[in-house]
Amino acid sequence: MARIIIVDDDTPFREMLTEVLINEGHEILDASDGNIGMEVLILNPVDVAIVDIIMPNRDGIATIRDIKNLFPKTKIIAISGAAQNMDEGNFKIAKTIGAHHSLPKPFRPSELISLIEKLLNSSS
Repeated sequence: MARIIIVDDDTPFREMLTEVLINEGHEILDASDGNIGMEVLILNPVDVAIVDIIMPNRDGIATIRDIKNLFPKTKIIAISGAAQNMDEGNFKIAKTIGAHHSLPKPFRPSELISLIEKLLNSSS
């Protein structure tokens, strides 16, 4: 399947997504913030990056920008559990700088699985 990184400061949420995606046959890497995420990515490029927008140390916007610049073929999904009006603005920014899709938390694992499949099967 695919190599995927989950960059999210919410450890239980990250662990839940990891389990769900491993069960789908994917290889999963993870990081608790954007700084660690970029360190992991430099050593282990991925097919898909799932990036939380609101994180300490290095937020998702900066992380998405760096992923897009360093790994232009990586598909990026922006996620966030911030208030809805904050999410909408952040999701617009994320898409402008390179995110392919966005998902507001909470979302069903099946939504994420379906989105990953679409991204992996698309040529853009």
